[in-house]
Amino acid sequence: MNHYIAFLDGIQENGTNRVAMKDLEHCFHTFSLEGERAYAPTNDVVFVSENDHVEQLKGGVERAVEAVLHIPIEATVIRDENLRHLINTTVEEMIAIPENNLVRKRSDLEVIYLLSQAFSDHQH
Repeated sequence: MNHYIAFLDGIQENGTNRVAMKDLEHCFHTFSLEGERAYAPTNDVVFVSENDHVEQLKGGVERAVEAVLHIPIEATVIRDENLRHLINTTVEEMIAIPENNLVRKRSDLEVIYLLSQAFSDHQH
């Protein structure tokens, strides 16, 4: 099983395109992904999949969110080990995710990575 993080652009917990975290997690579940955990401050989601194709997962996540929540989004999906590498090699407080330059705080990325690891440890 591969552990991924989906960075979602277009969803907010407050304001326009407001979504409850349980509803966001449900979208991932309907796409047959496992272990979905949303991180409320950023609305990013940790999940597990046997699929090795990041672009397929990206498209599936975008379609699932639009189909279930009726919100068009842009998703960036990366493996958790790539996130760890990004955190370890960047000294800035704000980090741009290379795939689309979506910016997140280092502290949020650390928490998201730890969430993915906690799920990984729970699976073994």
